[in-house]
Amino acid sequence: MSHPRTLSIVALTGCLLLNSVVGLHAQSDAETAFQNARAAYQAEQFEQARDLARTASQTDAKNPDVWLLVGKSHFQLGELDQALVAWQSVILTFPGCQTAWWLPCSFFS
Repeated sequence: MSHPRTLSIVALTGCLLLNSVVGLHAQSDAETAFQNARAAYQAEQFEQARDLARTASQTDAKNPDVWLLVGKSHFQLGELDQALVAWQSVILTFPGCQTAWWLPCSFFS
């Protein structure tokens, strides 16, 4: 194997490993932000819950629970339009998520 080709393979392998580590770190940060958002929501610190849930959504956009919490936090802050947008995005992105269908109704009943 030629020297430049070996260097290319080593560089590519290094990039792939670095990307995996960065991705795992981002996922870990998102999970931490989500857990902190849940704790803030339970402590009725709704602004902090909203902000942390939004942070989590930036790296964990595929988690419907993050978006449901964003919506719940907006609702508790009286930000009804933003709450409905968050809940609607869950319904459109995750149509099988039953919670997304009944949760808004439970707040308005």
